[in-house]
Amino acid sequence: MGQMDDQYFATAVGGMGADGMAFMNESMAGFDMAGKMGQMDDQYFATAVGGMGADGMAFMNDSLAGFDMAGKMGQMDDQYFASAMTGMGADGMAFMNEGMNGFDMADKLGSIGDEHFANMVGAADFEFFNGLDGFDMGNKLQAMDDQYLATTMGHWSGDHFDDFQSMDGFDIGARMGAMDSTYLTTAIDGWGAGALAVSLAWITGSLSSCQSFSPALSWIPTEGGSYTATAFVWESVDNPTALSPPVSTTISVQ
Repeated sequence: MGQMDDQYFATAVGGMGADGMAFMNESMAGFDMAGKMGQMDDQYFATAVGGMGADGMAFMNDSLAGFDMAGKMGQMDDQYFASAMTGMGADGMAFMNEGMNGFDMADKLGSIGDEHFANMVGAADFEFFNGLDGFDMGNKLQAMDDQYLATTMGHWSGDHFDDFQSMDGFDIGARMGAMDSTYLTTAIDGWGAGALAVSLAWITGSLSSCQSFSPALSWIPTEGGSYTATAFVWESVDNPTALSPPVSTTISVQ
């Protein structure tokens, strides 16, 4: 085990669970597990951590003498940290945030690059990020470049959009309305039918300078609840280049 290539050792450790790691550490004479994990390249450490689950992470953090789990995770390159987070699941992320002394999860997420955050928050547990104390999810999303925001949005489900209606600092309607059509297509293509809207309709026409227009569309909901109607003014449906900021209103149906 000591001379095994990091790539394969990481895969083995990620799959063996806490009991297997405890045996390696405590019963395998001459094997320095803390040293092996401590010198491991970020790329492979991400594979190990992403696969071992919360119990394995707890063992490494609490029981592996000589190994600084918080320090290892804190200095990890953004790319590989995001990869580890995507693989570990909600329990693993909760352990890192609540059970790993010396590791500041909110600070790490706040400083991570947009391109890596986009893949991580899109594929991992959304509710964890949104509810993390000290981390401003709304402002992080609002400040993201369109390219990476579109990547993130392409992973979202319809349930996520309900959260955005009350998320301080992030105006999803305004961002979509102003987004470059190429990136907007990237986002929409990932949702699948019905993920965002229960009704889509449009009116086409042209206006001269200083001319006004009062369009109207009808829609009858089939279920009660809170709905958000957002109006976009675009160049055309085929070329959704924003001509003005979108306008939204909330409709309560009993």
